[in-house]
Order: sequence, then C-alpha cells, then structure tokens
Amino acid sequence: MKVKKKIHSAVEQMAPDDLSHIYDYIKALKEGKEKKTGSKILAIEDIHKLTGQSKSNWSDLVTEERGERF
Repeated sequence: MKVKKKIHSAVEQMAPDDLSHIYDYIKALKEGKEKKTGSKILAIEDIHKLTGQSKSNWSDLVTEERGERF
C-alpha cells in the first residue's frame, strides 16, 4: 500500500497537463496495449519537461522504492 499512497500523493501535486498524460498511461495499461518492446521512447528533452513540472523530489522517491524492494 505504500506505493499506492505515494502515487496518490504525487498525483495530487501534479499540474493538470501532467494529469492528462498519466490518465493516458493508465488507460493504455488497462487496455493491455502497452508493450515493453513497443513502448514509446521519449526524447530526453521531453523527460526533462515532464519531470521539471513536478513538485515531487523524484530522487527521494526512487531511493525509497529501491529500499522497499530490498
């Protein structure tokens, strides 16, 4: 449940534009259309743009998630 709470918290802090992207990813996952081999590859500039708008500290979230797996 920790991951679910973290996701909910991150979503609460996101801008409306980011939420539309997240919703598209959720729909794709539900529909089973997202394939690991056929995933869309984003340019580094796009990644910076998407993550730059987030108010979350992504490095702390990654560190916490890695700690939960070990």
